[in-house]
Amino acid sequence: MNLLDPNIGTDVLSDEELMQEYHHPNRYKRMNLYAVMASRAHDHEAMKQALFHEILNEEALDEHIAGDIKRSWIPAILLLKHAQDPVKLELRSILRTWPEGEKVRFLEYIRSEAEYFCLLYDIL
Repeated sequence: MNLLDPNIGTDVLSDEELMQEYHHPNRYKRMNLYAVMASRAHDHEAMKQALFHEILNEEALDEHIAGDIKRSWIPAILLLKHAQDPVKLELRSILRTWPEGEKVRFLEYIRSEAEYFCLLYDIL
């Protein structure tokens, strides 16, 4: 998936170091960690819950990062790209709680990635 291509140089951090970095007050610095956290979410409940929290965060749902991309979309996209299937299924349930318009816009954004669109098309 080429919807986002983050710098994942943080993959050398231990789980503990990664979570310490995640709690940095600068939310944009935290976003650099999402890809690695998504790849470890299956084995690390705290990372998975942190990403789910970001996805559901009201402010993140309102904040545009680049064009139509919202801050809450970034961890969702990275979970689709990097997480194992059980986590992706949990993500589906999380995304169902978004407002209808948000789900429509998100699905339109990921439509070109058939694997991910097929997983989520019925969240509406």
